[in-house]
This record gives sequence, C-alpha cells and structure tokens, in this order.
Amino acid sequence: MSISSFDPLSCLISSRLLSVRDMSEAILEQTASLPADEALAVLNQHRSQYEDDVPFLSHVAECALEVGDVDDAYHCLTKACQLDPEAAQGPEKFFSLGQITGGEEGVAYFTTGLARLRNTLENGVTTPEVIAKMISAIFATVEIWLTDLADHDESLAKCQELLEYAHQLDDSNGETYALKAQVLILENKFADASTAIHRAWELIQQRLAQLAAEGSQDPFVYVELIQPMASMIKSALETANYELAALMCQRVAEIDDNLLEIYYYEALAHLMSVKQALGLDLDADVDAVVQAIQAHGDATQKAELESMVTDARSALTQGFRVIQTAEDADADVVEQVNQMLKPLGGPNMKELMPQKDEDVNVDGWEEELDD
Repeated sequence: MSISSFDPLSCLISSRLLSVRDMSEAILEQTASLPADEALAVLNQHRSQYEDDVPFLSHVAECALEVGDVDDAYHCLTKACQLDPEAAQGPEKFFSLGQITGGEEGVAYFTTGLARLRNTLENGVTTPEVIAKMISAIFATVEIWLTDLADHDESLAKCQELLEYAHQLDDSNGETYALKAQVLILENKFADASTAIHRAWELIQQRLAQLAAEGSQDPFVYVELIQPMASMIKSALETANYELAALMCQRVAEIDDNLLEIYYYEALAHLMSVKQALGLDLDADVDAVVQAIQAHGDATQKAELESMVTDARSALTQGFRVIQTAEDADADVVEQVNQMLKPLGGPNMKELMPQKDEDVNVDGWEEELDD
C-alpha cells in the first residue's frame, strides 16, 4: 500500500470491532478539526454507509455550506430532518434548513427547532447557550415574516408574538427592540418605534461598554453587532431620529471603517437634520440645501447648519475612500454618494491624506485615489 493511499481512519475502524454508531462518531471526530473541503473529502468516502445517520448527514451539510454547496447541504439537511422529525437529536439542522428554504416552509422548520428548545427549557435546562439559540432562531423567523411572507395578513402579528417571546427569554437584547421598531414602523406607529429604537441603542451601548470593560479582543463579538445596528440606523432615519442615526453610524464605523452604506446613511442623517431645521421638503436635493443655507439670515444658526453639512461631506468623503477599493460596492449607493458630493465640492482630500505621524509613504497619494 502506498503512503498516499494510507487512511488512518480506515485503519482505526478496521482494527477495532465497532458498531455503526461508533464508526460514525469516529469519522465525525476525525473530521471535526479539518477544513471544510478536506472534511468533505473524507466524509464523502463513507457517505453511502451512513446515509441514514442524522449526525453524519448534519456534519456533511455543515461542511457543504462552508464551501458554498447549498444544494448538497439542502439534500443532507432534508434527509436528516426527515429521519429526526421532532428534533430529538438537536434542532440545529432545522434552523439551517429553515434559513435555506425561507418562506412558509422555512418558518415551519424553525418552529420545529424552537419547539425542541422550548421543551428543553421546560425540563429545567436554562443555560445561556440554549437561550441564545432560541433568540437567534426567533430573529431568523421574524426576518422571514418581514421579507418572504411580508404580504401575509398575519405577518406583523406573528412578528409581535415572536418578539414578545424573545423579550420573555432575555429583555436585555438590543436586537429584539431593533426588530420591534421595524414592525412598529410597518404598523405606522412611529412614536412607539422611536421609543424602541432608543431602547435598542441603550442596550447596544451597554453591550459595547461591557465588552470594553472585559477587554475583549475578539473582533467577531463586535462585528456581530453591526447588523442590528444597521437595522437601527434605517429605523432611526425613518422615524426622524437623525442625530441618533448619525451617532450610530459613527459607532459602526469604529468597528468597521469600510462599510460604504454606513457612511451614506451618516451623510443622509446630517443632511436630513439640516432640511428639518430649514423646513425644507425632505426630498429636497443637496443643491437646494446648500442654497437655503447660503440665503439663511441667522448667522448663529447658519454656522450650525454649515457644520452639519461639513459633517455630511466628511462622511461622504469616507464613502469615496471605500469606493476606490471596494470591488462589490452597491452601484446605487456609489451613484448616490457621488451625486451628493458634487454640490459639496467633492470629497475633502485633506481628510484622506495620511496623518503626519503615520509611518507611510505619502508621495503620490492623490494619484492612488484617482486610479
């Protein structure tokens, strides 16, 4: 036997009298620490033997998703869920399949997984891990109701019901309030939505302060806050909480300074504040805003309004910076950023120049931005 054909897993299995279940567990243990593509190569060698093994199928699906093979993942997850219809061997496969399928079918898969976890709670297991899994599944289900099933008459009622349950599980989760704000906006309850947004922001700030106090260096715990914060920013804009929206944009940019839409939203928030102060139509373009400020008679207020416009230009300048290197930037947002910059004199190139204390070569920086 050549060295290249040596399979330590096969030797392990053949050298011991193992049950089918034991062999499956040995394979899963062998592949658990491997990169997804390498794990799949091993798993596929034994796949026909374990086509009715739920943990085996679930692991194959997990690896398939990591390498982008959604079709194979869907096949394995569907089979695994059929073999374990009440999620007795764990709800994760139902959550993954629900995420893939979406729509009413997706809601049904999430409901099955949640029912299993609810049963776990009723049996006295109330660990943070179980609570976190439940809340994550609830949020995913709400997102389906707000997107795929938005036209259903019961959509908003279902969202309210799910979010109320999330509150019962953990009333300190800012994302619950962020989603609640979205639902309230759809119900045209803007005052209540505004209250929910402020509460969501308060809880997010507490979470960020907690992470800072703990000295957390794990970037993932910060990055996972971006999505709910982005949702809050949009809701803040829709409820005319412009100052708060701008503040949240700045906080997101501290976590990731390469998000084009966040800079666009910040600029929009500043300009909407100006329009509101001047009594302009909120659909007025940037040219109209600039002209209105120039004609304004109150010198003190004029200076304040000009400062807001300067902040908007700064945000758009950072958006311009991102556009120069982003390969997958949203074309519509790129167009909006460029159009908004023109009446403001274009990007402030001084803000893009490296700081004097940075150990970089500043020669030709303008040319690089223009490339």
